[in-house]
Amino acid sequence: MKTTAHSLYFRALENRGQVFDLIGEFPKATKDYSKIKTLYKNSKADICAYLGIGQANMKSGKFHDALEQADSAYNISRKKALHYESVRSLILKSQILVRMGQFDDAMKCAKESRRLLAQALKTRKKEFRQLLDLEDARVMSLMALVHCMKCNYKKAIPLLKKSAAKFKKHHNIWNVAVNQLNLGNVYCETGVFDKAISCYESSLRIKQKIGDKYGIANSLHNISRVFGMRGQHNIALDRAQQALHISESIHDISGIGSAHLAIGIHLRNLGRFREALSAYHESKRIYRKQHEPYVEIANLINIAMVHLLQGNYQRSKRLLDEIEKQARVLKNPYLLVSTLNLKANYYYRKSRPLMVQKTLRECIDLCREYDLANEEIQALSHRVRAITRWPKIVRREFANASVLLRRVWSMERKVKSIDALVTILPAQIDYSLAHSDYKKAREYAKKFIALARKTKNAGLLPHAYYQLARVMQMSGQNASDMFTKAKDMAKAVGVKLHN
Repeated sequence: MKTTAHSLYFRALENRGQVFDLIGEFPKATKDYSKIKTLYKNSKADICAYLGIGQANMKSGKFHDALEQADSAYNISRKKALHYESVRSLILKSQILVRMGQFDDAMKCAKESRRLLAQALKTRKKEFRQLLDLEDARVMSLMALVHCMKCNYKKAIPLLKKSAAKFKKHHNIWNVAVNQLNLGNVYCETGVFDKAISCYESSLRIKQKIGDKYGIANSLHNISRVFGMRGQHNIALDRAQQALHISESIHDISGIGSAHLAIGIHLRNLGRFREALSAYHESKRIYRKQHEPYVEIANLINIAMVHLLQGNYQRSKRLLDEIEKQARVLKNPYLLVSTLNLKANYYYRKSRPLMVQKTLRECIDLCREYDLANEEIQALSHRVRAITRWPKIVRREFANASVLLRRVWSMERKVKSIDALVTILPAQIDYSLAHSDYKKAREYAKKFIALARKTKNAGLLPHAYYQLARVMQMSGQNASDMFTKAKDMAKAVGVKLHN
């Protein structure tokens, strides 16, 4: 009887720790798991405690502590030849490594856990098969996440679909939600926004149903990202602020940093540069402390972008050189492509055509290799602008400008991204002006102004009016009032105009 009561209390503490972890009460979860380790002096209790505390530490952003706990759980499991517990330890370690940006190591852990699962299936009884099948689905989902972080979306999608089928088969709704979130990330990065929103909202509904605050904040953060890419910046800002409040309520440090980054992006797109820089610096401070290089670099990219928009070219260039080095070390194509696109923009503003072309060639090759549709649209649009601005320097490519534009518009119809239009319309205006088609150039300039107004992008509006002024001037009209209007608007929001 005593043994049964003892065992029941163990299970009660473990279950309560899991619930606390689920609702974001990480200190309480840690307390329950620590109690298990103190009261029960055996290997399984130690493993349970290390895994539980490691999970709580990971979610609250204490990655190095979490890694130590995952390693401790794994060492005990291997020593006692406990394959299932070894798999769980490796899965946790892989999740932590993903958050730390160490993707290759994360993939090694995931592959090793699958190898151990195959061994466990041979030795475990039939009643454990369902449990092991679920762990296999979790590993596949994790491997897909690593592929996503490395922009290998073609490899990620089959793994996500296989793991989703297993989760649904075993009615594991929590992991179904996680899977939907990851699938949404794939669709978002490849520009299929309708499917991305559908996946994120499906994940959000499940998380709300089971009361997973950590998951709710994560889903809201991703929903805000898609609205931002569609140009609905006020809605995007609202969702990001909701995610921030929830992350703060559960003391999710990493989630707080993520939310500040998203808020900074939306504020920048609304032309509120000072507030955006403040949000970026707060996010950067958090991630530097947390040792999350991937998101720290994302912050630096956005800070460099604001400096570029404001005409602080030296600051922007120093940051971009630093970012490029770090992105190459991390071997992250998305970060590298984002940096190269921004660097090409810098060279364009500084009138260095050969550097623009050289930078964009590498950028476009990477976009095609990793299926980064949004970034390829930006790179091709920059290339069209360079070709039409410096036809003598890049005269061999001048005839290709129309081909590139057709490709860009074709891609935009699939992506349906406001971010894409923001880069395509100036390229189309430049192309029309280069061919003296002033009627079309004026038409596209007006579309550009309408787009800036529709998205309430105060930083974009002066550039749109400046483009219209250029068209008026080149077509022989008096454009002095329009130039003055564009310059006054630019001064009011703190951006620097350029051709």
